Amino acid sequence: MEAGKPINYASVKGLLYLVQVMNEEGYTQGSKVKIVTKDVQKIDDEKKLNLSGSMVWGLAKVISIEYPELFGGIVDGDDAAYYENTDFIYEVLGESSQEICIRGSKRYAARLITHADYLKKGLNKKKKIVLKEDASYLITGGTGALGLAYAEQLVNEGAKNLVLMCRSEPGRKVKEVIQRFKDSGVQVNLAYADVCDYENLKKVMDEIKSSMPQIRGVIHTAGVLNDKMLIDLVWSDFEKVLNPKVAGTVNVYHTIESEALDFFMMLSSITSVVGNMGQGNYASANHFLNSFATYMGMNKLPGYSSCWGPWSESGMATGKDSVSNTMERMGMKTFSKEQGQKIIKEFIDTPYENLLIADVEWNSLVRSMKNAVGKKEFFSKLVSEKELNIDIEQEEQDNAFLETLKGVAREEQEEILIERLQGICGKIMGFEKDQLLSVDKALREQGADSLMIFSMRTAINKLLGTDINVSVFFNYPTIVKLAEYLLEELLVMEGNNNEEKEEKTESIDDILSEIETLTTI
Repeated sequence: MEAGKPINYASVKGLLYLVQVMNEEGYTQGSKVKIVTKDVQKIDDEKKLNLSGSMVWGLAKVISIEYPELFGGIVDGDDAAYYENTDFIYEVLGESSQEICIRGSKRYAARLITHADYLKKGLNKKKKIVLKEDASYLITGGTGALGLAYAEQLVNEGAKNLVLMCRSEPGRKVKEVIQRFKDSGVQVNLAYADVCDYENLKKVMDEIKSSMPQIRGVIHTAGVLNDKMLIDLVWSDFEKVLNPKVAGTVNVYHTIESEALDFFMMLSSITSVVGNMGQGNYASANHFLNSFATYMGMNKLPGYSSCWGPWSESGMATGKDSVSNTMERMGMKTFSKEQGQKIIKEFIDTPYENLLIADVEWNSLVRSMKNAVGKKEFFSKLVSEKELNIDIEQEEQDNAFLETLKGVAREEQEEILIERLQGICGKIMGFEKDQLLSVDKALREQGADSLMIFSMRTAINKLLGTDINVSVFFNYPTIVKLAEYLLEELLVMEGNNNEEKEEKTESIDDILSEIETLTTI
């Protein structure tokens, strides 16, 4: 990837469009999206890495959550697998919906392990980062909450020269923090540049190099959020999030690569590792950062990505209709500034090429993702066998519920379904067991946001074997109206299911034709 040149987003763009069209055309039941990449993951001492493909892996993690019925797994192959052993790739995709790497005739499955288990393996060879008084340290997004938290910790560790890069004039509170740094003897250069604009960035960096001590460290915190479900994303929404993380990283790296760096830190996100509903663009962008750190390591350069969980003061969206609230319900707790700075200090003492930093109740997270494809295996080193199999018990209960529903009269069916929907929706919305949702009042009027509604859709489809779209919740906004609609839907499915499946299979070529027109770059 060259600085200042347009980044090739064709692969991730095409995957987004594919999922959107398959959803719009009703192909989320019975059809699978199976993804194959080449040289995206590093196994052992490999020296080749496909950075563009890394964004596809980030998006795949969210597809598996938002469209579990559609996701059919992702496989990364090397030259031998990709060109000479394609039958093995097809075999692996047919057997598993996990994240798999194929190297020759071997397969590797992704597993998340604890820091303690990683240390037991003796894999980390990185040395402590020593900050120098006669060096400068650049922080992009330097006037944001995370940028300032890192800046403060660098000062605590002995840094005397900071470059805080931002796009616009900071507010009063930020200026007060900067003045506090200056009062303690730290030289602070407030540099204005957009990391996505290479020519402007290079000009500003040249000025910094001529007026400040040598830059020995970079912390890239620049980034934006634009959270939407995949079905609601247009490409400009996606690109808005990708550019600061992807083009911005490449641009900053190329303006600084001639310097003798002690570290190039990139602030990634937990979504790049586990995925998160409503953050397909953010997961894609941050997965690139993880791969870029790996790329630097392959070239014996000090690149690090820290995949942070949510911070309480990070500037992330707050309120009911927010991804941060959803993360909290999933078992992801927020870090205070003080907790975060303590961890930053620990990371400086013992840096890691790729590290997930999060306060997570793993059993809760696994339960919240029980419908997501491949997640059970991914978390198998962190949770008990009982928790991993909770979805099997639930599936048996769901089947029994459906049989019960079919075996009673229509009036009784409606009562039973309303009660069950009340429990499902109430749980997703965070209602306590002794609290009941109103069945005659719109769900959104009772606090349901778009991400909650998507979770409801997934749970109800799994319970009843239906394939309702999110739009149903807007057309039938109360639990009573929703139950009436669902019972009608079940009757239609009973009579026409086989015929509809045959019809959809025959027209798959139409979808592929539409994708071809959409992915023209």
